[in-house]
Amino acid sequence: MTDDEYKNIKKKPHYLYVVNLKTNNNKCWGFLCVDSNELTNISDDKKKKIKLLVAEHANHLQHLISLKTN
Repeated sequence: MTDDEYKNIKKKPHYLYVVNLKTNNNKCWGFLCVDSNELTNISDDKKKKIKLLVAEHANHLQHLISLKTN
């Protein structure tokens, strides 16, 4: 992803809930966007759990990607 593409993502519409996927050294390598209209009735606690779940799956995805490239 180019810097311009990332900046455009950061100018996201208000209805997108974005979770950054980061490496262990805190570099963003991807993101997950969810229509926040779907999260309207979800508590902040559940939103935090969603972020944790995404992070766990992101680590697994990163591992699979590294296997393919190595």
